Amino acid sequence: MRKSVRDNRIHEAVDRLAGFCSMNWEVLEMLLTLTGEKKVCRQVLEEERLRQFISFCRDFRLYYELADFKMLARGDGTLGGFANEAEAAPTNHPYGSYILYVSKNKKSAGAAKLAERATSPEFGKILGYPGCCVDFHNGVSARQGKSRDFILDSLKRYGIYPFYNNMCLQHQGFALLSHFPCSPDCAASESAGKERLDFLREYFPALAQCLESELKSFVIYTKDSGVFYSTGFTMEGNMVTFGEIKGLIRNSLREKLQSAGKIYVTDFNAFTLDGEEYRGDCGIFSFK
Repeated sequence: MRKSVRDNRIHEAVDRLAGFCSMNWEVLEMLLTLTGEKKVCRQVLEEERLRQFISFCRDFRLYYELADFKMLARGDGTLGGFANEAEAAPTNHPYGSYILYVSKNKKSAGAAKLAERATSPEFGKILGYPGCCVDFHNGVSARQGKSRDFILDSLKRYGIYPFYNNMCLQHQGFALLSHFPCSPDCAASESAGKERLDFLREYFPALAQCLESELKSFVIYTKDSGVFYSTGFTMEGNMVTFGEIKGLIRNSLREKLQSAGKIYVTDFNAFTLDGEEYRGDCGIFSFK
């Protein structure tokens, strides 16, 4: 396909996808699949959007398979209304989301469907995730069961990490990856993130710039109190100073962070704020 024709096709696809995709990474996944950069992608969809995705696939000559189960998701409010637990349910269940596997190759879409239904350890590799991250995901899933949040399990030390691997802001719509890195400094995930950002820089430089500016952030990721981040931050040793605190929910912790404008990091899962120590179910990330 000539580059000019390919470019027009991509921009036409974006115009369509923008009408029903709720997250930037949903659009990116479909575009990478459409151009063959990604072998197969998985989308979790409500019934109304399912029809729109299927119509898109038919118009753009993509193959798709629909899972023979629905996904019931639950959230506890800490992620701003997004679910952090999920379980399978029959397709005739009155609630839940549909799962669509999309590919330029019919066999690949079918393989993804069968692998997830069989809870195959190879499922992540079929979706193109790095092997180290697939092993990490499978190990955590075996321990956590229904949990869909792998962020805190990936963090073992406090440090500065490549922004390409920042999955902490996925619920805000900011992410380059479609998988959880096995660690914030995973080299294979960083390489995948760079390739995706280069793709966006070529076709959608404004979106690429937006994602880069948001993903280069200081993040306080808590299990029970929300996810908060700042794109304007400086580090002097273990002292982190920041400007505006962003997040999907407002609570006392967010207000304290905004008022103080700084914290002292004592460990990868602990910090001091206005003389009070927070420790335990949280993670401190600095992405550059």
